Amino acid sequence: MLASEEGAALSDAELAAEVKTFVMAASATSMDVLSYLIYTLAIRQDIQDKVRQEIDDIFGEERGRPVESSDLAHMEYTERVIKETLRYFSVLPLFARTVTEDLPLPSGFTVPRGCEVAFWLPSVHRNPKWFPEPDKFDPDRFLPEHSRGRHPFAFVPFSAGPRTCTGRRYAMMFLKTVVAAIVPRLRFEVPDDGPKRVEDIPLLMNVSISVRGGVNIRVHRRSQTDMSVVPASDKPLGRSQKPL
Repeated sequence: MLASEEGAALSDAELAAEVKTFVMAASATSMDVLSYLIYTLAIRQDIQDKVRQEIDDIFGEERGRPVESSDLAHMEYTERVIKETLRYFSVLPLFARTVTEDLPLPSGFTVPRGCEVAFWLPSVHRNPKWFPEPDKFDPDRFLPEHSRGRHPFAFVPFSAGPRTCTGRRYAMMFLKTVVAAIVPRLRFEVPDDGPKRVEDIPLLMNVSISVRGGVNIRVHRRSQTDMSVVPASDKPLGRSQKPL
């Protein structure tokens, strides 16, 4: 950006504002996705067990060492879980594009040149044509054999085209790294009064989509000797506010 013609035209204050936008947007959205991911693991113990098993298999006897970039490529099931989380919870649900020429739609309607077209990702990502049983949380829908033939723009959590999110690779690396660091050490559970199904998680629409009332989960620490589950707290974490 700094080397571009547009970047050269920006003042120091404008550059600082751009950097703040990048940092805040990357941090906030990554934290939102991580919250959804942990909440999903807490509800779906079967998925949590599979993620933990995959990570244990990757690290083997070296469990506890720092996560390396080479480890991330082997986290295939974990990546599918992350992708399904991005599909199921469209944290940034809306983006728009300017139509540069008259655009005829299959419905017969033509979008005139110059119009702004908005894409509502919750509808895009719940299209049953590309995602059978769209309200079901199923990481295996991103297996190669199930993804083959899917329209390339059916799954666009980071937008698409020339203005796609510049931090998409960072986001995937970040999420995989955090999962690899915490899932082998902790077990997540939903408190007794929490949602029992992923589809029951209450959502709140603002600039982004967040969990209404905050993510309330119970965390247990797994011992390093036998990896059994040891309670870390008798109270659910994150219960700082009531649902709106």
